[in-house]
Amino acid sequence: MFGRLMDKAAGALGYMVLREEHLRERQGTVGWERLSTLPVRPRTVIDVGVADGTPELYNAYPDAYLVLIEPVEEFFEGIQTLLSRRPGVHLPVALGDAPQELTMRVEVGDGAKSSLLPRTALSATGREGCERRVRVLPLDQAIRGVPLEQPLLLKIDVEGFELNVLRGATEVLRRTDLLIVETSVAKRFEGAATFAAVVSFLASQDFALRDIVHIARDPRVGVRHADLVFARDFA
Repeated sequence: MFGRLMDKAAGALGYMVLREEHLRERQGTVGWERLSTLPVRPRTVIDVGVADGTPELYNAYPDAYLVLIEPVEEFFEGIQTLLSRRPGVHLPVALGDAPQELTMRVEVGDGAKSSLLPRTALSATGREGCERRVRVLPLDQAIRGVPLEQPLLLKIDVEGFELNVLRGATEVLRRTDLLIVETSVAKRFEGAATFAAVVSFLASQDFALRDIVHIARDPRVGVRHADLVFARDFA
């Protein structure tokens, strides 16, 4: 509760509070600010795995309609606060490649680390956690009835489950102009798709890598994960 109050107070002043380990992960960032220089101005932003939000993304496109997808209830209040300031909708579900119920491990004190996949020793936090059953839908099904005006930007941050989400989003991908995916380079989750598999799948959907807006490094393995920007050919 205290942490959320600090986040709100800092946000009102235009700042963002980061835990020390999150600050270390952000070292090496290439630059979210360059999103606004790309030759596309999204009118819709779909943020899959909202957690505390992605202010760099929202600020880059202040007029975009937000579709915020987040199943962890600890973040619902902050999402509603965000949506009180700009148009959008919150969908309180997890995403995957088929409709089902799965068990999500939610870490106490850091819900952003919640995952549908077990962590490896590399990414284990040692924090206490609890297990919750969550509803999982393909993105193509979850957004039915939601207005998706193009150009459209899709951002995915789902702690190792990104290929599952992408496989359930083939219809949305056909309408997507920009795509940001947090993709593991090192093995952070058991059963997660490899970096190569994610890039290969997106190539099959006619997406090419355009930029990198965040790189998280670890002295044990080098690059842990990165936020990759994909786009269709602008020519």
